[in-house]
Amino acid sequence: FCAMFANEKNFVIRTLFYGIKPTKKDFEEINYEKLVIYCSRQLILPAIYVNLRQKGCLRYLNAQFRRYLKEIYQINYNRNTKLISEIHCISELFQKNNLKHVFLKGSALLIGEFYSDIGERMINDIDILVEEKNIKKVERLMNEFSYHPLKNYTFFQENNKHLHRMTKQGKIFAVEIHK
Repeated sequence: FCAMFANEKNFVIRTLFYGIKPTKKDFEEINYEKLVIYCSRQLILPAIYVNLRQKGCLRYLNAQFRRYLKEIYQINYNRNTKLISEIHCISELFQKNNLKHVFLKGSALLIGEFYSDIGERMINDIDILVEEKNIKKVERLMNEFSYHPLKNYTFFQENNKHLHRMTKQGKIFAVEIHK
């Protein structure tokens, strides 16, 4: 996988992690189909768009690819706006019930404003850490708030670090409660 996408991977690493501003020549050497495949697998298409925009390099992209990246970015930006709203609702619910909690992973980074642009990070779910002694209370509360597990298996749950992923009709993001 890596050898097939070596040029694209190097482009991404230089752009995202070393802060190097790509040159027009760099863009001429990129296979855009491979770049889309590589970035899609890594969930970094919006990050590429944001970084290239910040570096003033979008003009080097062919118009079709530039529109594609912008569309993916905009979809992700809109999703993350809804994510922030969902996080605040859950946090408010936990606070009203005196439940200590900490958001983890992408959700924590997003609400902690670690990104200059909320559309940069792709996030699949909301991960929340709660005290182990409150796990059953949290589970009941989430059920009362219309969040229900995707799977109904309980025989593996005691060994898991989190409850089964929960979803709520009308909400975009699944929730994972970690203990």
